[in-house]
Amino acid sequence: MDGFHRVEAHRRIHGREALVEAIEKDYVGEGELFEDAVRLNSAHGSRLAPYDQVRCAAIAQWLSVDPGRLAAALSVRPSYVGDLTARRTGTELTTRTARSRSSGPSIT
Repeated sequence: MDGFHRVEAHRRIHGREALVEAIEKDYVGEGELFEDAVRLNSAHGSRLAPYDQVRCAAIAQWLSVDPGRLAAALSVRPSYVGDLTARRTGTELTTRTARSRSSGPSIT
């Protein structure tokens, strides 16, 4: 999940058959996996662009990830996550609206 570009760079240097060291993790569900991916990708490199943050909020909402936990993963204030969602949908992020999604997120 994390490190895709590092794996590809390693394979370009050492070949497609090269072994790549990895840390295997187990997750309760997709929401937990997504939250960890956001946290890991937010912890290194450049800060996520506003578009990427809005996309993370949309996916997290669809997966019923708690907005406070997403805020921690993004290293932002919880109110900022609500702002991201309101900017995308014109509504505030709530548990009720997050659970009412039946299909994947749409980014407008």
